[in-house]
Amino acid sequence: MDRAHFIVCLFLGVFFAYISVPVFGYGAAIAIPVDMLLSFAKNFPNATLAAIDLITQALPLCLIYCVLALLIKHFKLANHWGYLVLGIPFYILHSYFFYYSYLLKT
Repeated sequence: MDRAHFIVCLFLGVFFAYISVPVFGYGAAIAIPVDMLLSFAKNFPNATLAAIDLITQALPLCLIYCVLALLIKHFKLANHWGYLVLGIPFYILHSYFFYYSYLLKT
């Protein structure tokens, strides 16, 4: 992968990390009626919360990543390393958020 393609993939990765913050915010702000989940939440509370996070946050992020990956593939910007470069800024940003929130609790 030449330098220009690497920079474009890295820019798209930074854009993906930037757009993921509002996606997490909007996903956390979605109100789901209690009566819809009450019967399932009584027996499986952790699975219910995980399913809600999967539907409201993970699926939109997967769709955004797939669109950016298709953009990379369409313009033939990178080989398989380009998809890794697309995800690294997201991983670094959210690892920092996770670590910083852990420091605030202790």
